[in-house]
Amino acid sequence: MSQIRRCVIGTGADGQSYTQFDNDAPVGMKLGKTGAVGLLWATQEMPIKNTGNDDPALGPFQPLPGPGGTTFVFAMFPPESEMGILEDMKASARKSGVEASFENPQKHPGMHKTKTLDYCVILEGEVWLLTDKDEILLKAGDTVVCRGANHHWNNRTTVPCVAIVVSISAELPEFP
Repeated sequence: MSQIRRCVIGTGADGQSYTQFDNDAPVGMKLGKTGAVGLLWATQEMPIKNTGNDDPALGPFQPLPGPGGTTFVFAMFPPESEMGILEDMKASARKSGVEASFENPQKHPGMHKTKTLDYCVILEGEVWLLTDKDEILLKAGDTVVCRGANHHWNNRTTVPCVAIVVSISAELPEFP
């Protein structure tokens, strides 16, 4: 899978539904040689207003939502052998406006957490989900709910893993 098709439907002033956008989703951030993240849709507030003709995927790339917002992205995780070093990962995150905390470099230098509740579906390939205490092999059809927890996506194969992620603005859990 080299690209994700994105269809957006809305309601016109006449009350009739129609296709507003039907195109390949734009790639906003490259991850190594075969990886990418692309924004499919975003909202900035709750409740969401389902009006207008603006395309939030064409604005400045922001893979994570701001306060009160949501994002709908695709992620193509490249094989770990093709990923950049930690400083490249951090620089990519800063450049795209990702507010992420990189923690537990002893487990993996890419371990991070974000101020979001994330719903993830693996579409193609496989990837290891690393947490501070364990590792889980995920394959096509598997799902993940990440509640602001420290984690890393580790692709140990030779082909990209493709996933869809919905992120909702949230508070990080606080522990003593």
